[in-house]
Amino acid sequence: MVMENDKPFVAPIAMIAGATGARCMTGLAAVAHARADNPDALGNTRVGKHLDRDIARASALLAVGELVGDKLPFAGDRIAPGALMGRVAAGAVIGAAVANLTGHERRNAAIGGAVAAFVGAHLSFQFRKSLSRHMPAVLAALVEDVAVLGLAAAGTTLLGPRRARVTSGLGMGSGVGARRQIATARILTESTEFSQAERAPS
Repeated sequence: MVMENDKPFVAPIAMIAGATGARCMTGLAAVAHARADNPDALGNTRVGKHLDRDIARASALLAVGELVGDKLPFAGDRIAPGALMGRVAAGAVIGAAVANLTGHERRNAAIGGAVAAFVGAHLSFQFRKSLSRHMPAVLAALVEDVAVLGLAAAGTTLLGPRRARVTSGLGMGSGVGARRQIATARILTESTEFSQAERAPS
């Protein structure tokens, strides 16, 4: 029998890092909360979990501040070189953090997160411009906020506690295979209990 981890890996990086391309702190706050709420986080010590919760709360406050600041007249373009570099760096951090949560190699995940943030920044910029042609700028920004928050939340949901699936060499993942494994485990348990009863002194 083989234990398989079925937690997604690529999709959360694409979603959360893509969201951080639009709202830099939103993606970082999402992955911080995923780590704080996930018992599978590596380095899961009492001090580590307390620190994770503090980071999650601080990043959430910064994300709210960013959502407000994004509506101000002096807010710069996200695809300007400086702002874009910051979002790409944040995407790389998100990719590495997701890899750490799911037990994957961090270097490639960081690269994937950086690319997702770069693409997310440009796509969201064009999306915002398109919306602004048909509605007031503030309303367009709020619509974009909803889309970005939904994307980040969906990616975070995929990073829930790790689930293990038991599979056999024949018919992996099938209902018949699962029932056979349950029956086998039950027989082994009953046999063990019977053997212990036989050995027990009367």
